[in-house]
Amino acid sequence: MSDRIYNFLKSNSDSQLVVITGNGHLVYDYGIPSRVYRRNNLDYVTIVQDIEDDRGVADYIVITPDT
Repeated sequence: MSDRIYNFLKSNSDSQLVVITGNGHLVYDYGIPSRVYRRNNLDYVTIVQDIEDDRGVADYIVITPDT
């Protein structure tokens, strides 16, 4: 997935991209975000859902109510 993201951004330099994926692919800047960043050095933001607030887990945490 990181390769496809990198290629898209390289070919569409005037674009921004939102990638929706599971928390495990991006917490603590592990996985997709760090792999893409190593290749293009572009700024990015990580948003996770329903994870305990832990320093460095993501840039933003969305907490949804229990139903």
